Amino acid sequence: MKRLSVLFISIIALLMFSANIKAQENNDTSSTKQILKITGVTSGAIQYLQQDNDLHNMPKIPWGFQSARGNLNFSAHIADGIDVFFNAFLSSNHHVGQWYDDEGYITISKLPESSDILGLNNSLFKYFTLKAGFIPVDYGLWWEIRSDNADVQRNPLIGNYIVDANDVEPSLEIKTKPALFNALVAFGDGTTTGDFTPGRGNEVNAKVWLDLHNQLNIAASVYRSNQANNGTGYPAGGSTTDLYAGNRSGSQYSGIFGDDPEAGDIAPQKGQNVTAYQFDGFYNLKPVKIFGMYGYTKDADINGSAPGTPQESWSYYGGDITYYIFPALYMAARYSAASSSMYQGIDVSANPVSASRVQLGAGVWVTKAMLLKLEYVNQQYKNFPVKSKFGNNARFHGFITQFSVAF
Repeated sequence: MKRLSVLFISIIALLMFSANIKAQENNDTSSTKQILKITGVTSGAIQYLQQDNDLHNMPKIPWGFQSARGNLNFSAHIADGIDVFFNAFLSSNHHVGQWYDDEGYITISKLPESSDILGLNNSLFKYFTLKAGFIPVDYGLWWEIRSDNADVQRNPLIGNYIVDANDVEPSLEIKTKPALFNALVAFGDGTTTGDFTPGRGNEVNAKVWLDLHNQLNIAASVYRSNQANNGTGYPAGGSTTDLYAGNRSGSQYSGIFGDDPEAGDIAPQKGQNVTAYQFDGFYNLKPVKIFGMYGYTKDADINGSAPGTPQESWSYYGGDITYYIFPALYMAARYSAASSSMYQGIDVSANPVSASRVQLGAGVWVTKAMLLKLEYVNQQYKNFPVKSKFGNNARFHGFITQFSVAF
């Protein structure tokens, strides 16, 4: 209770501070005025999920309420062309009831004329925007649509794709100004925090995409990071890259398979010597929106600096469709799957390891800021090692409903 009281008082203070900034903004008519904007979103869910396998020896899970989630977002307009953003999770599946940072960065698309002594506004910033800080890895289009902790209103369903490329890394990104054809490249540590472990590698990711007025978008992305030469290597220590395992908010499902925060998600390879590709796109012309994805990732040395170079590779794919019956009411369906023929250094091509997820649901916008969603999910695992938690053809299914408010 004390923690909740402190959190409530902190939020009120921040909102009062924001209001004061807004009042100053209204009295300032200069073109260089600074603006601070604070927004938030909260979500809660009730679920009834059941797990099972071919041995029927898994415990039954009671229905119940998930812990509520909350995001708090800060954006500051420092000057014309210079903006700062950061956000915090007030509570998540990983850290229930704890306030902690997620991402934070500065964006520069133009310099003040008084400081543009090198003429960058007419050269570099005429065509590009720079971003630096703890940046979401801009990999594909899905990460802009996925549910991110309490920020769930972009996603027509409740759960994400079964393989969910989502990571925040300290890095520098350069991106073309919005146009029909776009491109970006980013360089960073390849880790979720600052890391100066001897032998730590770096990462580079790049993306090209076509944007037809946000009605038809198609993207191709690549990610490369080698962390296999540091420390004692995976799993005893050393650095890892977490493109598929850096989800700080956790899964949207709870309680299944030992209540892992990433419950139900597949996190390919071990984050050592990683090369990844993803192709995705969407067609958005209401009342219909269609999204599709295909990706491939390979870890060429899953045991890091330890002797030998065992490998692991995965293919993943999926698609979904959303149909708006009315502007405030829609139905949605999604299928996603992942499979591995080289799993934990073993060739399993004769019986590939695989998992698949089916999601069916609907949503209703109670107001422009309040969304109620209902989902049925059915997920199955095939050919995983018998002693793993996904062995004996593990599976889960059931219903989950979620309510969210943005403010």
